[in-house]
Amino acid sequence: MDDILFKKDAVYFHELQTKTGWGRTLYGFAEWCAPEPGWLTLDVGCGPGLLPAIFSQLGCRAVGVDLDPKMFHPSPLHPITSIADVNALPFPSHTFDLVTSTNLLFLLPQPILALIEMKRVLQPGG
Repeated sequence: MDDILFKKDAVYFHELQTKTGWGRTLYGFAEWCAPEPGWLTLDVGCGPGLLPAIFSQLGCRAVGVDLDPKMFHPSPLHPITSIADVNALPFPSHTFDLVTSTNLLFLLPQPILALIEMKRVLQPGG
């Protein structure tokens, strides 16, 4: 029974997030990125995981990471999210076709270091 309630809460939260101005902005951003179906995408600083969920709806294999575990409560909006530090991403080099970070860089004391790390996990030409 708890699993059913958990899934319903996640669906409700996802609908709530996607019907806001921010949700519409992220949908527009995802479409602007023009990901191809099958691409492996990473959203760094994903918060509750809305952008990875959108990329997944567009046919991508999407991953989201955030440093703050509270971002994933009561449940993440996408099933493939995890806790990770942007300055030490837990992925091999050249893994992702697309790496995004929509609401993080301006919060960082040294955003250049984060950009270097995100570039490390991006495939050449990504």
